[in-house]
Amino acid sequence: AVASRQGDPARARPLFAAALYSLLEMGSRLQIGFGLEELAGLLVLEGNAAQAAHMLGAAGVLRATIRSPVPPSKVAALEKTIASAREALGEEAYAVEWERGRGWTLEQALHEVFGAR
Repeated sequence: AVASRQGDPARARPLFAAALYSLLEMGSRLQIGFGLEELAGLLVLEGNAAQAAHMLGAAGVLRATIRSPVPPSKVAALEKTIASAREALGEEAYAVEWERGRGWTLEQALHEVFGAR
């Protein structure tokens, strides 16, 4: 997340992959939710708004499943990511891609971005 915020997506991507796959193996679903939302921000920076929408959809389902709302300290950053993805895709396309991500398992979402592990 730090590399992403510093504007270094190339360095951030492998760090995200390692962290998210480790969290998946540990079953830390709350932290995976945070990670997917942070990853969506990185994907927007990379120009991958459709993948960002997928991650946001998957994170939304995860949060609903574990009944964990976005903490107030994270709301502004998440809203900025959502707005950027919507602006890049258009409202209708964003809704389609977000819904697609909602239908994925966590493994499918990670595979979408990082490929086979």
